[in-house]
Amino acid sequence: MNRPILICFNCGAGLDVDASYTKSLDQDLELLRSGDALLSAEAPLFPQFIMRAEFDLIRYDREIKHHLDTIERLRRDRAEVEEYIKQKKSLLAPIRRLPPELLCAVFKEAIRVEDPTSSLRIALVCSYWRRLALGTYSLWSTITLDLQCPFSKSSRDIYGAWIPLYLHRSEGRPLQVVFRDSRHNDADLDTWPSQAVLSALFAEARRWREVHISFMHSRSFYFLRELIKVITFPGLELLDVTYFGGSNGIDAMTSVILLAPNLRTLSFRGHLLSNNDGAPMPPNKIRTFRADMVLSDIGHFVSTIASMPELTHVTVGCFTCRYSVDRPLEVLSHLTSLTLLMHDYSYNNLQAIIKPLLLPNLSSLSLVHEKGASTRCFLKFAHLEHLLQSCADSLRWLHILYLPIEAKDLILVLEKIPGLHELVIHWPKTSRASMEAIIRYLSETRQVKLPQLMSLELVWCQEIDERMVMDMVEMRTTCTPLHRVSLGRDVPRANLIDKTKR
Repeated sequence: MNRPILICFNCGAGLDVDASYTKSLDQDLELLRSGDALLSAEAPLFPQFIMRAEFDLIRYDREIKHHLDTIERLRRDRAEVEEYIKQKKSLLAPIRRLPPELLCAVFKEAIRVEDPTSSLRIALVCSYWRRLALGTYSLWSTITLDLQCPFSKSSRDIYGAWIPLYLHRSEGRPLQVVFRDSRHNDADLDTWPSQAVLSALFAEARRWREVHISFMHSRSFYFLRELIKVITFPGLELLDVTYFGGSNGIDAMTSVILLAPNLRTLSFRGHLLSNNDGAPMPPNKIRTFRADMVLSDIGHFVSTIASMPELTHVTVGCFTCRYSVDRPLEVLSHLTSLTLLMHDYSYNNLQAIIKPLLLPNLSSLSLVHEKGASTRCFLKFAHLEHLLQSCADSLRWLHILYLPIEAKDLILVLEKIPGLHELVIHWPKTSRASMEAIIRYLSETRQVKLPQLMSLELVWCQEIDERMVMDMVEMRTTCTPLHRVSLGRDVPRANLIDKTKR
């Protein structure tokens, strides 16, 4: 307090108070520590000192209140200016210049299945967006219902209240329905969504085109099965089931398949156990089947595939612990596309899956490790020899993605497929010597061994030298059918799914 506190930077006005407070504080502190009494001459002056200090304290409080009001007003005015800037920038935002059809496409990308009310928030941004959202029926055709609802009855009654609204706004369009339940403990499975919400959703079962189910407990399956056992799904084309419980889930879904005569795509993932006593697959028109799950007996799985007479594509990533060697071979002449998903367990399990199968018309084969396999676990030619013997003449497309295989084994595989049209190999962890060996093999013997090869794509993690490029260019110029050659490094994993689609 040696000088006045500056209040106004423009006029220099300040708050002037007694400059002796700091010095007096030090003196008073010494007296308090010493315990000495005040001198008789000083004591009568203290009430005057206190009165003057209390007056200064009032001045401080008044000044602080005034400046707090000023600060609050400044903050309020600043917020208005900030909002003004935001609005002006929003008016200049590129998204406002998008035509309605592109803006609707952005809306579709913005909504999230895991957030069931994301479409509602889009419709609340402005009146223009609301009109577009209400006119875009696909925004309201994805309905997510989490069976893990609130415990209190009042909250449970309003839980899922958006579902009737979505059903109304979708105006008779096909629906994508998602059922989820992440509860693990039995004690948590005592509450379910209200009957009104469930009745409204299942009353529109004829409009269901896709159903995605993700459960963690078998009681969720049984709860759902009780709801669907008297309902038909004439428009259902895709059923996707993910289950990580411990009991049979496949048999619980056979009733859905039975009630969906137009089902085309069936996907099972997780611990959907099955056995010889499981219910047989009902008559169906399934064309695409994805199975990435645990099986107790491969025989029932093979029978399941054989019971799909219109099946053309299978994606298999199963783990099985039992296989009967005396089981007769299944000839699946209708199957034209097969994707094998590799996991971290032994590739010998792959032989258990494909050994009972004969695929004489298979034209597309994809070997995929979705997480990237360890270089210590190589795929061998022996793992595929039985499969290649049955489809060597018909196989046209071969994709090996993120799966370690030695050059000598890959060459043995290629020797078995003379009619190959397209070869795609992604080797993220292979050696330079292996890649050079494959390029040298293809460039030297392609006209003899692979005369029909039209597309070649090789991707690996190391540097590409000039010699590799020259070999590829020479291969492209000297081999007439070959019209596409690609040599690159580390293609993003996002392209993986595109590579496996045939």
